[in-house]
Amino acid sequence: MYGNNSTPAARLTAAEAARILKISPTTIERMVQLGILSVRYFGEARPYFSLEEVLALTSQKYSKSSPESELHSCVLLRNSKQLGPALLPVIAAPLAAGARLVLILNQVESRLATLLTDPVIQYANNNARIHTLEAADFYLKDAQFDTGIVIDRLARLHAKWGASGQAMLFAGEISWALSQQPGLPLAEYETKLADFLSEHPQISTTCIYDTSLQYGEVTLTALQTHAAAWVDGVCRTGLAPVHRR
Repeated sequence: MYGNNSTPAARLTAAEAARILKISPTTIERMVQLGILSVRYFGEARPYFSLEEVLALTSQKYSKSSPESELHSCVLLRNSKQLGPALLPVIAAPLAAGARLVLILNQVESRLATLLTDPVIQYANNNARIHTLEAADFYLKDAQFDTGIVIDRLARLHAKWGASGQAMLFAGEISWALSQQPGLPLAEYETKLADFLSEHPQISTTCIYDTSLQYGEVTLTALQTHAAAWVDGVCRTGLAPVHRR
C-alpha cells in the first residue's frame, strides 16, 4: 500500500520500523506488498513509514503479556558509550506498545538526552511515559546496597506510576555499585528480583552491566541469573531457568 505526501509528526526509515517491530527489513517489504503497512513519500520521493501506524501495529503485536524470558533481562555494555545503541533495541518495542519506562542511571538526565534522538523515545517522553531516577537514589540506602530495599522501591514505584494493568519496564545500571561495593550479593539480588517479577507479570526489568567496570565473574553471574541477555544488539535467551508463575 502506498500513501501520499502526508506529513506525520514522525517519520521512520524501514530499518527503524523493523527494529521497533522486532522484524527484518525484508519482512517490512513483505508487509507493504500485502497492504499491512503503508510506505509514504516526502520531499523528493524519499520513502518513510508513519510512526503512528507502526505504533498501532506494535500495540497489536505486544498486547499480550511479555514472554517470561523478557521479564528479567540484562544488557551487557562493552563501555559506557555503548548505552544508547545497546539499550534502544530493548526499550523501543515496549514503549511503542504503550508501556512506561523507569530509567535508573547515573547522570540520568544527560544520558536520557542521548536516547531522545530516537522517534519512539521522543514520542513516549512527550507523552509522560518515561520517568528518570538517579541510580544512587534507587539502589542505595545510607550508602549501602540492600536487596530488600531495592525490591520494595520497585513495588512502590509501580504502585505510584503504573496504571492498573499497564506494563512497566525498569531499566537500571548496577555496574557502578558493584565497583564501589565489592562482595555485593549480586546472585541473591537477581534471584529475588526474578521471584518478584514472576508474581508481577506486568513489570519487566532490564539490568545494565558495563563490563569494562567489573570482573569476569560478575558478567558470568549476570548471564546465569537472567533468562535473556542483550549483547551487541543481539538477544540471547535460555541462559537461566525461567521462574514460573
